[in-house]
Amino acid sequence: MQMNISATNNIVSIIAALLLFVMAGCGTLIDAFSKDYDSPRIYGGVRYDAEVISGEYPFVIIDFPFSFCLDTVILPITVIHEISK
Repeated sequence: MQMNISATNNIVSIIAALLLFVMAGCGTLIDAFSKDYDSPRIYGGVRYDAEVISGEYPFVIIDFPFSFCLDTVILPITVIHEISK
């Protein structure tokens, strides 16, 4: 019986980690491919998360650090985009 509980806990942990990985930087991806903004914006994922957090989805704060990291990675692209406007 202990083996089943341990296996179930491992499966739940793997699923949770995969969901977190898939959702990581979600604000950045939404902002980058959004038609509502002049995308991509500098730190657009962080901006998007801030807008959503202040609204009706406060749990999006979990995505905030991941969007910050991904926004930093794509910062050269967004800066070039901003300069070329």
